[in-house]
Order: sequence, then structure tokens, then C-alpha cells
Amino acid sequence: MPKDNRTFITVSVDMDRNPKYAALNDAQKFLIIRAWMHCREFLTDGRVSMPAWRKMGTDRNRKAVLAAGACFEDAEQNCVIFHDYLEHQQSRAEVEASKEKARSAGRKGGLKKAENARQQPARKPTERLAPASETASGNVPELEIEEEITTYVPTASYVSNARETEPPLDEPRTRVDVDGWKLVKTVAAALPQATKTALAHEAAAMLKQGIAADDIRAGLDLWMTKSLGPRQLPHLVADVIRANTPKPANAPHQPLTHHDRKTLGWDDAAEAAKRTLGLVPTTTTPTRLPSRHDRPLLEILSSDPTENIA
Repeated sequence: MPKDNRTFITVSVDMDRNPKYAALNDAQKFLIIRAWMHCREFLTDGRVSMPAWRKMGTDRNRKAVLAAGACFEDAEQNCVIFHDYLEHQQSRAEVEASKEKARSAGRKGGLKKAENARQQPARKPTERLAPASETASGNVPELEIEEEITTYVPTASYVSNARETEPPLDEPRTRVDVDGWKLVKTVAAALPQATKTALAHEAAAMLKQGIAADDIRAGLDLWMTKSLGPRQLPHLVADVIRANTPKPANAPHQPLTHHDRKTLGWDDAAEAAKRTLGLVPTTTTPTRLPSRHDRPLLEILSSDPTENIA
């Protein structure tokens, strides 16, 4: 039968015939038992507080139990005391002592078990020894030891060597310069925060290089019209700077070299050769028609650069 771990009280089998309770009916006798259960559950040593006592049974039954002498009221402690409770039930001190004894026994048993486990030598579960009777008779089987041999060789996890074309915009970077923020906020205020942060980093770096803020702002305007990453902003700013740089007027003409004639297209090479021969009309020199002494155009293009063009 499984052990019942509930808490119990002691009740005599002849309680209903006890002369002390002869004047009480069954409900009033059970009221006494109910009060004892309350005292055992809360370890009050026979005391029931007045609020708890008023919730037990009816007022008529409580007065009958008091009149029978099973308990009495204590106005100072504001409770009802069942004076013979400790004659048959465990006191609070006895209950706590029993619990401490059980805990101490459990600790001792655990320590003893651990000590025995340390003293016994470890034995592999795959080892099988012969019984003592077989050893004495000489019929001893061989000791079998099973050992698993694995041939598994771990392999390194795959690591991709692909290059990242554009790093994530939200990767941690240094603190953004205030001037870079100002340029980005005036042009790209509606962009996501991560994109604006990356653009501000690029703008701040160009400001530190001495690039004018107007050129950077123009590059930002150009960036807004294209589908490019934030790190392409410096290239767009470079395009803006090149477009704004004026070309020198009346630059002195230099004769074309052999390499220049080779790398230029046929139309550009022919036009350059005509200018060198003086065949292109200018405001200062009259047009000169080619003579029989002039060299052909194809010969000029393939000639040695050290020769003079005549």
C-alpha cells in the first residue's frame, strides 16, 4: 500500500460515547474535531483565533461546545483554547523536531551513499567477470572488453571566399561628423537612418580632404537620381568637380606622338594629322593644298615618332 503523506490527528473511537460530550449532537461533536484539525494544520497548540472560530459551524453549536467545557474563550489572546488538545495531538515543537530528525537522517544517508560510491572502484559496464563458483572450478571465461573505434574525421565548416560588394549599412562605424550630417540632412532627409549615416560618413571624409561643401551637396543631388550605394558618393562628387573645372583657352598645340596617333580613333587621328600638315583652315594661316611632296596620311600614322612630319 503506498504511503499516505497527508497530515492526521488522533481521535478516540469512543469519542461519541464520552460522558464529557454526552450533551452534544453529532454536528457539535464534529465542530470539536474540525477545530482540532485547524490547530494541527497551522500548529497553534490548541488555539483557534476568534475570526477562524466564528467561521466554524453555527453560533448555536459554538455556544454548546463552550458550554460543554471542550474549550474556553481567552479575551487577552482573542482566541478559543482547547485545553486538552496537547494530551492527544502533537505540539508545534514536536512536529518541528520530527522534521529536523528526518532531514538529518536524509543528510546522513546521502553522505554515506556518496562515501560508498567513492570507495568502490569504477567498473566499465562492458566488462563481464566470471562468478566465484566458476573461478573455483577452473571454468573461467575470457574477459571481454568491448571498445568502439570510430573512423570519423571532423571536417572544417565551409567558409565562403566571396567578396562583399557593398557592406551592410548598419555595421558599427565611428561617430558621424556634425558637418557631414548637415549636408546629408539638407538633401536626403527622407532616406532611412542607416543610409543617411553612411552618406554622412562619406561627406565628412570628403570635407576633411578639403572638398568644397557645394560640390559635395551637388554630388548628393546627383546620387539621389541614381541607384547606387552610399560609398559611390565620392565618385559622383569627382564627376561634379570635373564638370565645374574650366578648360584652359588657347592652350599651345603640341605635335602628336606616335602613341597618340595609335590610341586615337581614325577620325581623330586624321583630323590631327590635317592640323599638323596645315590642311585645316585657321584665322592666321591660309589653307594650303597638299602637294606631291606631302606624305600620305596612312604613312604618317604608322611612321616612327622620331621622324619629322613634313
